[in-house]
Amino acid sequence: GTSQLGFLAIIVIIGFTTVVGELYLLYQQITQPLRQITAIMSRVALGDLSQNSDFRRADELGQLADAFRQMVAYQRSMAAAAQVSAIRGANW
Repeated sequence: GTSQLGFLAIIVIIGFTTVVGELYLLYQQITQPLRQITAIMSRVALGDLSQNSDFRRADELGQLADAFRQMVAYQRSMAAAAQVSAIRGANW
């Protein structure tokens, strides 16, 4: 009777707490890398091409970070090429 209801209530509370904890960990695993990449992207958008992300994972967030690193590398190469072109143009 009453002891079984108490035991069931404890099991429900433990289960609920476990689910909430797991959801929080999942939330952190998703939002923390997105915050890092977003902050770096903001600095790159302002022209700071020295920024880079060392975030690596074998999921969609890792793919996003890889694409971001490729984009920044391409922008760096384009900036270097523009600088070389400007120097050559100034020497003519």
